Amino acid sequence: MAEGTEIFVRNDKGTEYVGTVSCETAPLPPSLVFTDYTREPTVLDGTQDPKHPAWAARKASLQETKEGVSKFVGFLRGRKKAAIAQLDSMVVALLPSETLEIACFFDENASQKRPRDDESDVGFGAFPSFDVVDDNARKAFSAQLPLWNKKTARRDHSEAMVFRDDKGGAVFFQDARRRYEFFCGEKGLLLLSGLLARTALVLKKNEEELKKLGPKAAAIVEEGRRIYGEKPSLRKFGSEAEGKNVTWSDGEYAHVGLQTQYLKLKSLQRFTETYNLCARACDADAGVQQLLCTSSRLRCASLGGGPAFELDAVREFCRAKNDSVEFAFYSLDLQPGWRPYAEALGCHFVAPFDVSKITPRDVVQACQGPIDILVISYLFIYCTTPRTADLLQHLLVKGLVKCLFVSERTHDQDIVQLLVERGLSVTPLMPQSGGKDQRQLLVLDRSRVQATNATSLDEDSAFPNVPFARGT
Repeated sequence: MAEGTEIFVRNDKGTEYVGTVSCETAPLPPSLVFTDYTREPTVLDGTQDPKHPAWAARKASLQETKEGVSKFVGFLRGRKKAAIAQLDSMVVALLPSETLEIACFFDENASQKRPRDDESDVGFGAFPSFDVVDDNARKAFSAQLPLWNKKTARRDHSEAMVFRDDKGGAVFFQDARRRYEFFCGEKGLLLLSGLLARTALVLKKNEEELKKLGPKAAAIVEEGRRIYGEKPSLRKFGSEAEGKNVTWSDGEYAHVGLQTQYLKLKSLQRFTETYNLCARACDADAGVQQLLCTSSRLRCASLGGGPAFELDAVREFCRAKNDSVEFAFYSLDLQPGWRPYAEALGCHFVAPFDVSKITPRDVVQACQGPIDILVISYLFIYCTTPRTADLLQHLLVKGLVKCLFVSERTHDQDIVQLLVERGLSVTPLMPQSGGKDQRQLLVLDRSRVQATNATSLDEDSAFPNVPFARGT
């Protein structure tokens, strides 16, 4: 690293300071995030890291360019400890000295960075028989879809949610009453055809669960249809002042009849929204674009992921860019009843997984390694708290999650301010021309942000205007 290069220095709370450092014998990254502390004497004097006694040790001076670093060091002096940043093949200690100093402990013999934990084979190849449906099968499936006629299509096809139009595209619905029409071209039609084929596999699992209920199955399905439509928990706890603005309760999610309706309908909403979210995120950040479109392997998780249609959308988006990419998918959810459906979509499933109680370690252990893409969809209505914000901040700042994708219901999200206060980069992905719209977000550690002016979503959108935005 060249002498006098500016770096960012942050503590474990996300507080950001700016300084310059010179350490030519131990090249440093442009961001140092100190997440641990130590009182080890050999670290404090900069001579040795006890965990890596064979590593070389070098000291370097740190010059403050904006107020903040000296206060952080003053905090360390008062407690007689050093702050630690763990890097690949290197440990950096910010020392509690009267002058601003760091100590670098590094492996001089490392010719390249050591393999990351998330480059292991663990979790990959768990569902080798899973088929995402190839292009020929999609075309054949789409040819069997009913033809759209505005006056008669709904009446003649009472259960259909996707119709072929006369222009090679589709008309589709995402609401139970089929009130709101969405339109897409051939690309969207083929994606939806693949989704419907895979959803059919999921619904077979639901049929197996219904058969276990015997003669009561038909009544259970009708009861589930009513619960889905009436949302009794939303009516009962609808006051946001009460902090219980839930759609369905955990017990209702366990209802096999509700699951029938959810799988048929939410598959379309979750898939189309997340597919567009991936495209918007790639447009917003060059690093995210590279991650999704060029990676040979991706470990992805959905927190509160249920039957995992969000992850199915990630898979479809990434495979459209690179058909050889491998995935390890994990759906983490409070309700165990979603297991057969997530596994039918080729995902590991972990439950019960309560976001209000978990730690960063729990997330990484559940996913068998650090995560490339974490998706959170319609979960913050249950858990917008400082504790949740702390959890996400630690996952991102410590490199346990590379990028976070968020989908939510309302245009104004309280979680945004909580994340910004913790030093994270939060980018709204929806068009802002009609006013604030925070329903889709990209969240990154600030050190990972790579600006871009790409506009691929506007030029080639698979699902125009999903989710619906006024004025676009």
